[in-house]
Amino acid sequence: MHAQARGSGLGAAALSAMGADGVLARWTRAALACLTVGLWVASWLPAAAAEPAVAKPSSAATTAASRTTRAARRIDWDILLPKSERANYSDEAPEPIHDYLGENGKAARQHGSIAVNAEMDEKLVQIPGFVVPLVQDETGLVTVFFLVPYFGACIHVPPPPANQIIHVVAAKPLNNVQTMDAFWVSGTLDIAYSESPPWGASGYRMKADTVTPYTKR
Repeated sequence: MHAQARGSGLGAAALSAMGADGVLARWTRAALACLTVGLWVASWLPAAAAEPAVAKPSSAATTAASRTTRAARRIDWDILLPKSERANYSDEAPEPIHDYLGENGKAARQHGSIAVNAEMDEKLVQIPGFVVPLVQDETGLVTVFFLVPYFGACIHVPPPPANQIIHVVAAKPLNNVQTMDAFWVSGTLDIAYSESPPWGASGYRMKADTVTPYTKR
């Protein structure tokens, strides 16, 4: 009886010890799990904090980039006329007037239609032409000019019709530009009538993105 009780006592102590060991093991596992999660979070937070914020481009910048990446449509001057006038289009300059403007003569009267091609409004285009400077800054750089289809227009030759003149505002002032220099001009074309005495009136306006010397293409 005594031996059985002693045996039973040893068994209870062993079971108690095993129970304590089990609780300790569970706590240890839980502590290790928390430590592992803590280390993972600690390793992630600095990287996230160090990651720079990416600035979103403004709508204006996006629009400008979109305009730059889009290809400008290359056009000729006849497309600026309404369809009803294109059959009579001629790219020949009229006869010069030798005492016009540059030789102290009066400005020749501008003739022809002011009707425009409504389909060309707000179109990104590239067009060749000759420059008639309208505005220059204090250093002599050209900032605003007429673009005309033939040599001598508005100088020794009467101005073309308003629908054959583009009033251009250069994105960057132009250096070493002389009257009647030839250029390719690219930008968004708008329908806008304006008068620039004594040179004439224009039926279109453009804010030029690029102005490059003319070469055959």
